[in-house]
Amino acid sequence: PGDEVRIGDKLFATTIEPYKVMEEWIGKILGSQKLTGLLTRSNVFRAFAEAAPGGMELGQTVKTWELAQEKRWDRRKRGYDTVIVDGPAMGHALGMLRTPKTFADIARVGPIASQSERVREWLGDPKRTAYVAVALPAELPVSETIDLGARLRKAIGRHLETVVANGVVPDRFTEEEVTRIEEIAAGSDAARAVHGADARAANQHEHLARLSEEVKTPVIELPFLFASQFERRHIEELADHLGL
Repeated sequence: PGDEVRIGDKLFATTIEPYKVMEEWIGKILGSQKLTGLLTRSNVFRAFAEAAPGGMELGQTVKTWELAQEKRWDRRKRGYDTVIVDGPAMGHALGMLRTPKTFADIARVGPIASQSERVREWLGDPKRTAYVAVALPAELPVSETIDLGARLRKAIGRHLETVVANGVVPDRFTEEEVTRIEEIAAGSDAARAVHGADARAANQHEHLARLSEEVKTPVIELPFLFASQFERRHIEELADHLGL
């Protein structure tokens, strides 16, 4: 896995690299760094890891679990109070969440089966894990998020705790103001800009209303930030909207 880098007060970031995770996990199972090195450096192992259905996804899911444990694989490292995972797109994410149960059922006994079962229980425990979807306020992302809620329940028996609507533009003009601007400056660049901004906001609100109605879970709106570069202060601003 990638280095766990401190980026703020009690805040760390890392990346999950599948091959390194598999090597770390196998080392934990075998209990021998030498044997693990011989195995994972072989072309046969790499070919097997790539061919095993869900093998890489399982490793990533197990690593997420490991980061949150008080006793880590590396005893020199401490577990984190809260682990936030920036997951992949919907189909891949659901596949990752299903892999622990799949491997537990296939292996039945042994360290892989027992580890997979622990992770499966962790993923399904609402006291220890939560699922949050992030979507743009547009037709396709909203439809996918609504579908995700149903598929999540079917896959692991959980539901979305919250949905975050990202990039919501402000509703700056009333209907009367738009009409007045059209009367005063019809056909001008300013009038077209106002009309475009108003239409975009109206379109987003329409999709947000549908999202709120169908997901049946709180929807938090994050504003569109008009900035040429995304800086730490922007992250802090969005965190305030999330109540963090």
